[in-house]
Amino acid sequence: MLAGIKETDYTVPVQNGEWLYYSRTFEGKSYKSMCRAPLKDGWEELAKQWDGSMDSPILPGEVAYLDVNELAEGKSYW
Repeated sequence: MLAGIKETDYTVPVQNGEWLYYSRTFEGKSYKSMCRAPLKDGWEELAKQWDGSMDSPILPGEVAYLDVNELAEGKSYW
């Protein structure tokens, strides 16, 4: 079943004011990270250029403001 699912991926960014908000999932991690990036003209094209790696940001200026994997670390169940 996992063969057809991209584990490292992101949701479609949603604009709120001067920011774009989206979540990211990472291969081998159980939970998502909530991210935001400053709104820039042409962000749709920039997001399409993402190389698919865990380490590269989806959009320039990306900030993970809530990493649920980090919160769950060391806990038996989150």
